[in-house]
Amino acid sequence: MGKRHMTAVFPDSHASPLPWTFPWTIELPNSLGNWSWEAPVPRESRHKKTIGLVERFLRNLEGIKSEDDATLLQQTAAVTPVGQALLKLNKHLALLPELDDATVVFKACESYVLDILAMIAERSISSDDLLLTLDPFDDNIRRRASAEILDNVLSRQWIYIIHCIYDTRGNGARDIYGGEVWHQCFKTVFRMTPQPLVFDFMDELLRLTRLYPKITLEFNDYYDLMRSHLLLEASQSKQHPVPQPISTHLLRRNIYLSRMFVLENPTPIITYQQACQAWIEVGKDDIERRTITFHMLLKLASTPGLDSKHFTILVNDLGATQGWTETEVWQFLALHLMRASRWKLPPEYLMRWLEMPTTLHSWAALITSAFHRQTRKRKVNFSTLLSASDVFGHLDTLMKAVRLMDDHKMIVTQMIRRERNPAFALAIWEAYNEGMETPDKLPWYVWVRHAEFLITDPAIPVAVIWRIAEFDPSKVAIKLKRAKKWDIVYSMDFLAVIGRLYMKKPDLTTRTRLRYIEQAINVGKASRQPMSQSLIQLYSELQLKDLEMGNLGRRARLRYLVSKIEEFYGKDQAKQVAISLEGWTQSNKTRGTLRVPIDAQIVEAQSVEAQSVETQEVEGKSLEMEMKALRREAKISTTGNTSF
Repeated sequence: MGKRHMTAVFPDSHASPLPWTFPWTIELPNSLGNWSWEAPVPRESRHKKTIGLVERFLRNLEGIKSEDDATLLQQTAAVTPVGQALLKLNKHLALLPELDDATVVFKACESYVLDILAMIAERSISSDDLLLTLDPFDDNIRRRASAEILDNVLSRQWIYIIHCIYDTRGNGARDIYGGEVWHQCFKTVFRMTPQPLVFDFMDELLRLTRLYPKITLEFNDYYDLMRSHLLLEASQSKQHPVPQPISTHLLRRNIYLSRMFVLENPTPIITYQQACQAWIEVGKDDIERRTITFHMLLKLASTPGLDSKHFTILVNDLGATQGWTETEVWQFLALHLMRASRWKLPPEYLMRWLEMPTTLHSWAALITSAFHRQTRKRKVNFSTLLSASDVFGHLDTLMKAVRLMDDHKMIVTQMIRRERNPAFALAIWEAYNEGMETPDKLPWYVWVRHAEFLITDPAIPVAVIWRIAEFDPSKVAIKLKRAKKWDIVYSMDFLAVIGRLYMKKPDLTTRTRLRYIEQAINVGKASRQPMSQSLIQLYSELQLKDLEMGNLGRRARLRYLVSKIEEFYGKDQAKQVAISLEGWTQSNKTRGTLRVPIDAQIVEAQSVEAQSVETQEVEGKSLEMEMKALRREAKISTTGNTSF
């Protein structure tokens, strides 16, 4: 009965005041005398690994103090079949004269292991009893044998136990013992001394439990578990300082751990940063810190919830971007790509990727696996490879691997087409063409989303768009299936946009703008498409402005301009523009050829020449005024871009 129920039964009774703590009391108006209470289930039958609220309450009623809990658990364990097997094991080991040979010690444990395996096969062993087998040795045995010997023996025992559990399971994905058992197993193995048999035990444990349901942990438990695993892996690397070949066992361990243990709640990135910094500070010297950082990056690359953006931020904040070889970065990319695919790329792909003749071919195999048939997933996979290789300074290696592929231009087109950062898109193109005498241009539609940055940014060379974009109709399509940014469908539409962007680019002279508008027109001519009306509009404005500044201009250009005005606006408008252009040309010629004679010996001739110059200046001014009036009449109205 609860306190509210009991105070309701007994009149004038009061429960203990807040805050409630065990043991709570009830004040009664009358004495009930001395009485005793006995739990419905005997104490020895209540196997509790952790003492919860109810168990504490029951033990308080039974008069058991908390400091005796460990002794009581041992007494309780001794009553169960597993407890009896453990007592028998320790008595048998105590009779051995020496405990310095792992093979001899394990030989003495064979009967105990067979008893445990029989209980597992009969399914007569509980989860709590199974946990007792993780610590089978008593204090006497621990004092006599080294930790390395006992860890070796325990690893052998549990390899048999885990195989027996796997073989006797009813369903491959059904976990009859619960996640708490496996959590304790991993905590135990991560605390062991680093030796080959311990890692064999860890590999088997991860392999045989990989299909079990995920185990959800709070961040502190998750952090402690991953920290223990990281230090164990780093200690093994410290035993072998010479660079070793890529270990698929190491990569699989990170994959299976990341798939099995997940965080209960989303964790802010600042928490990861603090945890990683604490891991790195464990190292005593640069070599040890580098080893820890390597294993830490493997773990971060496979951590669920850390997408490419957050992974890149973490690596930059930790200062772990430099000094990694192609082989090491490949391992980061492989795990990160698998995580990005949500483990649709299974660990079996590791061997397929590593069987390539060279490391660069293994990089190319990653790119092949990233090319998913669904556009959205392909975009995520490519973004993962690009951002991770760039943050570690190996974007050029990734692009060299792309060059090894038969359809390399299509691959890099897919990469750049979906890249949101225009500066990074240009960096990808530069890495792709590094070392090439003639850089490969990519289809014009790849650069549509980046055109404004590439043309108007002051830090970008003014003519870069013509070096990277392919407009040749024999090499690339001139029409898109769907309209893109700025309602671009045809390549001529894009050329018109390029012209408008050149008008917006700062620090360009009129002549320079005119030159690049002409280049856009020439490219449009080569594509054999109807010329864009808005492009001709810009061209005419720049030509007239150029004439106003006193430049003569080329007659071929002026004739082309008049022909296009006739095409778009009619013969009358073209005739007026032709008169205006001719007037400007003649005026500029006149001003350019005027010279004042300086022969001091013929004064009369000088006065005649002076009068002639004055007359020409007046005529020039009147002609200039007339030309301006004609230009105002023939001015072309601003129109929108026309798609053909």
